[in-house]
Amino acid sequence: MLQPENNQQSTEFYKGSIKRLLLLITLIILFCIFLLWRLEGTRVESARASIVNLFVPVIELGLRPFEYAENTADVLVNAVQNQVSLDDLVQMRNELNQWKNYAYSLEEENAKLKKLVNFSETSDFQTISAAMLADTSSPFRHSYLINVGSERGVKNGYPASDGLGLIGRITNTSRKSARLILLTDTSSRVPVRILPSGKKGLVVGNNTANPDIELLDNLNGINPGDRVLTTGEGGIFPPDLLVGTVSEGPDGTVEITLATEYNNLKMISIIKYEPESLEETDVDLLSSPPTGPVEDI
Repeated sequence: MLQPENNQQSTEFYKGSIKRLLLLITLIILFCIFLLWRLEGTRVESARASIVNLFVPVIELGLRPFEYAENTADVLVNAVQNQVSLDDLVQMRNELNQWKNYAYSLEEENAKLKKLVNFSETSDFQTISAAMLADTSSPFRHSYLINVGSERGVKNGYPASDGLGLIGRITNTSRKSARLILLTDTSSRVPVRILPSGKKGLVVGNNTANPDIELLDNLNGINPGDRVLTTGEGGIFPPDLLVGTVSEGPDGTVEITLATEYNNLKMISIIKYEPESLEETDVDLLSSPPTGPVEDI
């Protein structure tokens, strides 16, 4: 029964002896290295360099995990910085797009104002500039409220243009405002001629974006894209104002694509043109002429 205990004690004695021996050897090696580092001489320097060369690979191997961790940290930091930079670039791009759209809108508005100025300078009649205040249209009436009235010389019946084409005529004038009846209103009737055929007719409002054209003659020679101008007959509108171009309706009838886009109206020119009395208007012109499908469209 005592033999296993003796064997265990012997094993522990040997282990302790080996540990003490290894510790002693380590201390001796460290002491030798210390002495080697402190001593001077060519051979000592050579031995010192050899020891350093021996431990360099071990040191490099031990430093690799730290280098990997450092590189990983750099990658993460760069990724965060790049994401922040990307977000900044996206924000800058959105802001630039907003400024670009704003510049385009200003350029478009400037072009419209130039057309108004050019129209005012080339018109045979005096004009009054006006701004659109509100769209007062309803399902049965198409009209706008403008910011000038009788104190600026505006009178009922004056036609209005945006520099591109005829818009409508003035009604319900007060001291500081007036109402503009659009060509699309059902009460609107404009005597026109179509070029190059020279056919005459009426542009009749129908509460849609494309008024009808009621011709006084047959439809021969009428084609899509033909220009539609005022005739000046009846004294309601001055002659040779562009109204729009001929287009074909869904049922084959003649319609007009107006030169003016009412959705983008901001500034207009009111033409000081005195309408003649309706009693002097050509009766045939205000009658309801026959209509029919467009044969040549």
